[in-house]
Amino acid sequence: MQNICQLTAITMASILLIQLPSRAMPLDVVEALRGLQYMQLPNGLCPGLAENIFGRSGDREYAGAICSRDRTSYLILQKLIDYTVNGKAIWQIVSVKILRQLRSGELLVNSGCSDRQNNSQAFFALVRDNNAQPYQIIRAWKANSIAEEIQEIRPEQIVCYNQFLLDK
Repeated sequence: MQNICQLTAITMASILLIQLPSRAMPLDVVEALRGLQYMQLPNGLCPGLAENIFGRSGDREYAGAICSRDRTSYLILQKLIDYTVNGKAIWQIVSVKILRQLRSGELLVNSGCSDRQNNSQAFFALVRDNNAQPYQIIRAWKANSIAEEIQEIRPEQIVCYNQFLLDK
């Protein structure tokens, strides 16, 4: 019975998310997504979506998503909750970081970055794309899976490389 109640709650949250309008979403709607579980982000929430699996922490798996939008962008830390009977992943948004509009030549990345001291991979970075390796880092954030927060860190603490230039 408990599993049926959990599945019903997940289904209701997913229906709520799917019914959100596809036009640009106000920031308070994005903040309200924190804590909700979903199988697919609503249409229009994340144009320019970039996702990256950050790995396991304890018995949970975490991923980061970047939503690049015209007026603002935001970072999302999410954790894997379970799978449906059809094998579809059920995610929960645990932290949201709202950022200003990106300037020309700036990118948000969540892959290709590592800590200069311990090579950890759970980072987001605002970088300037200058067609050189490594990127020039403007701001940086650590995905803290223990606290389930996106925490700002010093840009000098990490280094980020353009994965596409490395593959050439």
